[in-house]
Amino acid sequence: GFRLPAYAESDQIPGIEDPQIERLVSVSHNFTWLPETRRVSGGQIRIQLQDSDPIEIEIEPIGSVLMKGMGYGHPQWGHGQWKGELAVFGESWDLNEIDPLAPENIHIQEVVRVHDGVSEGIGVLEQLVVGPYPKYGFTKFFDGAI
Repeated sequence: GFRLPAYAESDQIPGIEDPQIERLVSVSHNFTWLPETRRVSGGQIRIQLQDSDPIEIEIEPIGSVLMKGMGYGHPQWGHGQWKGELAVFGESWDLNEIDPLAPENIHIQEVVRVHDGVSEGIGVLEQLVVGPYPKYGFTKFFDGAI
């Protein structure tokens, strides 16, 4: 991947060979998890650049979006399923009553506040953690954090 510069005006963009583009060498993460879920409760993302010091980003979750609300993993209204020329449907869930480890609830987008010690912003951390992941103590297909 690359770290790309932002320009205020289009005439500032130097073209294809932008000398400010920085190549990413690696990305790693160290997350904490909400108990009995596969949802990040905080942590860090570390980005190593080819010719610069690493960027350490702290993340703070501020709101979740269930992807099944957009059809991903939904049993009847799956993402991209054809329902005819015009099909309208609505559904709502009490988020305090859903099973966060049910397969249709594992895939989420988490709105996060991020900062690196210099800048702060808002972003999205997509999460779909399935199967064993020893680094974080997950040993089964859909077990939750301890």
